[in-house]
Amino acid sequence: MNKIVIVDDSRTLRVQLRVRLEEEGFEVLEAEDGMLGYELVKENQDCRLILSDVNMQGMDGISMLEELNKNEVLPNIGVVVLTTEKSQKLKDRGKKGRC
Repeated sequence: MNKIVIVDDSRTLRVQLRVRLEEEGFEVLEAEDGMLGYELVKENQDCRLILSDVNMQGMDGISMLEELNKNEVLPNIGVVVLTTEKSQKLKDRGKKGRC
């Protein structure tokens, strides 16, 4: 089964995404901040996709991706970053953290 990791501090959003993705046959794992997401992805490197918010307490989503990238966990995992941020600097940092 394909695993997807959702990292978001909004419980409501996590539940909405989980329900819809499980309906489509995905196994969904959830974390409420970047540090928990980091640990969850490291423990589940067979996940196919990370859906992550940017702004969260503690470790934010971009920092989580940067740390995963440093540990070479991300090369085979797709990433979708969910945010309302419009800053080009933040967008560039997100792309750099992923590549």
